[in-house]
Amino acid sequence: MAKDKFQFSPSITDSEFLMEIYDAVGTAICVTDEHGYYVEVNRAYCELYGYTREELIGKSFTMVLPESMREKGQQIHDAFIAGAPEMPDEWKVMRRDGTLLDVYVVPSLMIRKDGTRCKVTAVTNITEYKKLKELARLSGESASVVKS
Repeated sequence: MAKDKFQFSPSITDSEFLMEIYDAVGTAICVTDEHGYYVEVNRAYCELYGYTREELIGKSFTMVLPESMREKGQQIHDAFIAGAPEMPDEWKVMRRDGTLLDVYVVPSLMIRKDGTRCKVTAVTNITEYKKLKELARLSGESASVVKS
């Protein structure tokens, strides 16, 4: 007889199950506290930036921004936590090895039961997409020069 419902393993708690889902998702996700310090990152986030979870937790998210963008990034984070809107946007970020990436970030505000505010950010690497887009633009310009 087939079971109609998925049965949780008695050895896995709901929170452990949610953490497994969080880590299984291919989208890079981080959670920062009201000051901008990492409180949680998933596997995809670590892989994107080249850090381990332990190297990120407790550190400022600005560590993955180029030096010239850190102050602005912190200001945007602080304003978002305070209630200002922040639209999804493209950012230039830096991997542990110094490689620059183009990413698309989607922020969400999470207000916990105790009233503390956290920022949940989903990050998508768009570096290759932007390279292809630029190549297509250059090809289009070359084609129009040839036609002239």
